[in-house]
Amino acid sequence: MRALARATPARVRAHAETLSLDDVLRRTQRPPLTTLAQRIRRGLVERAECDRWAATPAQRAAIWGTLVDMRRTDTGQSIGARLREVF
Repeated sequence: MRALARATPARVRAHAETLSLDDVLRRTQRPPLTTLAQRIRRGLVERAECDRWAATPAQRAAIWGTLVDMRRTDTGQSIGARLREVF
């Protein structure tokens, strides 16, 4: 464990030390999403959570880059399908 602690950036280690089982369950056990607004909101929240664990600026850029590359997300594909129905 000490080797893992030494290899982990301080800010990531500090965040991990604040988590309880309730915190982990609250983040992983969520009801299904039914609206586009819910999907977008959760996407932002989940990216912010992933950003907390990122160790480098490149990792952070990759996390937030998925927000603008809508082709690679379920929400983006859903929006695309709706637009194809309209046009």
